[in-house]
Amino acid sequence: MNMKHILVIVLVFFCTAQLAMAQKTNHQVFTLEGCITTAIAANQQLVLAQNQAAIDNTNYQQAKSNLLPYVGANISHGLNEGRSINPYTNAYSDQKIDFAQYNVSASFLLWNGNALQQNIQQNRLNAKASNMDAQQARDNLVIQVILSYLQVLSLQEQIKAAQQQAQVSEAQVQRLTLLNNDGAIAPATLFDMKGQYGNDQLNVINLQNQLTNAKLSLFALMNTNFVENAFFEPIVNEMQKQDSSVTANSAYQLALNNMPMVKAYQYRWESNLKKVKVAKAQLLPSLSFNVGLGTNYSSLANTLQYVNTTEVATGGYVSYNGSKLPVYMQQNNYVNQNISYGQQWKNNFNASLSLVLQIPILNGLQARTKVRQAQIQVKQSAFLLNSTKIQLQQSVYSTYINMLQAEKIEKVSMAQLSDFTQSFHAATVKFEAGVGTSVDYIIAKTNMDKASINAIVARYNVLLLQKVLDYYQGVLKF
Repeated sequence: MNMKHILVIVLVFFCTAQLAMAQKTNHQVFTLEGCITTAIAANQQLVLAQNQAAIDNTNYQQAKSNLLPYVGANISHGLNEGRSINPYTNAYSDQKIDFAQYNVSASFLLWNGNALQQNIQQNRLNAKASNMDAQQARDNLVIQVILSYLQVLSLQEQIKAAQQQAQVSEAQVQRLTLLNNDGAIAPATLFDMKGQYGNDQLNVINLQNQLTNAKLSLFALMNTNFVENAFFEPIVNEMQKQDSSVTANSAYQLALNNMPMVKAYQYRWESNLKKVKVAKAQLLPSLSFNVGLGTNYSSLANTLQYVNTTEVATGGYVSYNGSKLPVYMQQNNYVNQNISYGQQWKNNFNASLSLVLQIPILNGLQARTKVRQAQIQVKQSAFLLNSTKIQLQQSVYSTYINMLQAEKIEKVSMAQLSDFTQSFHAATVKFEAGVGTSVDYIIAKTNMDKASINAIVARYNVLLLQKVLDYYQGVLKF
């Protein structure tokens, strides 16, 4: 094994630009920003949360609109056959009747214990809570995509390291095969190296399987079709030293102020307080003012039209000088004339005004039951709010402690990799010089290979925990 192989192993963490470009040429490339954008646009849970927020915002607008008066109009046209009420005379008629009715009414709620105003505030808080839920769903999705993306990157880098480790073993197998053919080494030495090469190949296969599963999880978050040959662009300059001023408690205080889920539970608790007031208002009287306008039409509506005046015999008589003289009287003559549609509209016009005081007395205790239910919901929402704060504190503290430990592990892992690399270099020199055994060489290589993978895992674990802590503090970019 020459020095070139050792340098490749030492630099396993720093992917060369040439290798990245070669992979991009044969693979569909995805970036972190692109994955987040795709997930936000298509993720099922986020879309559902956004739709619910839209519904609750619509309910809030409707609650405000409930302050407006009710105004309605009614227009009806019909035909009656047989015995029916003549709408013009309100008397029974056996004639065919064409009729029409027109009504406009308005109702103004003057007071109902401020139930409408409290309901507006309740729906406003519900809308704000749903907006926070949608924001929380978006933030959760973003951090899940980032963590999944970093997992994919970690496995991509581990596979590169494992492939390079397998290449080193393959080169040794080829070298030892030639020596074995010449009878320069014991056959066991060659078989030991072949066994090591097999282990390296199995490691590559296992890591590739893990990478496939990690990609499947990432594509599931994006709610898009799986791309088997996907290559995920490495994140440049993402490793940053955590601010030393950040403590577990300061991170928790920031999380309390920034996490949408805490605000959502706070708004729902406040909303349930308003709900109690709305329910109590149903126990109070309500006062409303009503206005009505109407008119109607009937095809049987008619009036008598004057024609002339004539003298007609009454059938009676008077005696005058022994003679009977007939008696006449004047009679006005009329003819029936239908009243026009427009005239009936004017003649039948009517208006009404009323004040209505409605006093609830007993409705099966439904109003009081709603008050008790609302009071229980206040207690429940307060409990959920407090529990959320406690769980959030535990999560933040756990993440902070794990991040500190991960940074220590990363430091030790890098030092261990450097030491095992030097040890492997010395073992390689001895082995190729014929003064070292294959067992010593394999042990040294196994130690270095394991340290290489551990260093990669440790580095990405620190990055993962940093992102989670940034997420809690509300400083996560994207």
